[in-house]
Parts: sequence; C-alpha cells; structure tokens
Amino acid sequence: MSFGTPKSDASKRNIAMTDQIRTLLTIERAAFVQQHGREPEPLDLVWSQPDGKHLDPSKDRKRWKDLLKAAGLPVVTLHSAKQSAARRMEEKDVPERLAAEILGHSNVTMTYRYQRGAGLENQRKALEQLDA
Repeated sequence: MSFGTPKSDASKRNIAMTDQIRTLLTIERAAFVQQHGREPEPLDLVWSQPDGKHLDPSKDRKRWKDLLKAAGLPVVTLHSAKQSAARRMEEKDVPERLAAEILGHSNVTMTYRYQRGAGLENQRKALEQLDA
C-alpha cells in the first residue's frame, strides 16, 4: 500500500504520546483485531471506514465535525485545531523547535505562522516581565 510522497522530511517522524493516548490506541488496536481477525500491518491506518477502506479527506473532515458535535464542542477546522495546539504550546513555553517537531513542521517559521496572534493577555504578561 502506498500513500504517496510525504509533504516534507518532517512528515517522516516518530511521535511522542501520553499514557492516555497510548491507552486509547491500545483500545483501538483491540477493536481492529476483533473487526478484522488479525493484528494490524505496519501500514494499516488507525481509523478506517467500516468496510476497511481508508477515509478520504472529505469523510475525515466530516468525522472530525461529528466528533466535535458529539463532545458538545464548537465545530472548528482541523487547521484551527492545529493552530490552537501551536498557541497552547507557546503559552506553556514549549521551545519553538520542539513545537515545530510535534506539529510536523520542517522549520520553526511555519510554527510561528500557526502561533501568530498570541493575544493581548500574552502581550501583557510579556510586558509585565520586562517591568520585573
């Protein structure tokens, strides 16, 4: 199975995960084994359609919206979610290079674009630190 060429070298990477994510993926793996009667292959995707085919982008976006609605959250684009993650990492003082790696950016310039508009509260905090 081939998915085409990755957009950048940053697309080929290991991704760290929390214990909570590991637990949820373990549950997903067990569901895969139950549904397909076999362990997943290295290129099997985590989520797929009931018929085993992979989700196309439009169905992926619909599933994202359905999940947000089911959770009682406002519907936002995947791009907005990635931008929120970038801003949150900035608020938590995650180093830019590390944030870029987590987000899959090949350089921090793209990460800066996602973090733009840090907000008045962050600007106020930065100015207060200058006064200290």
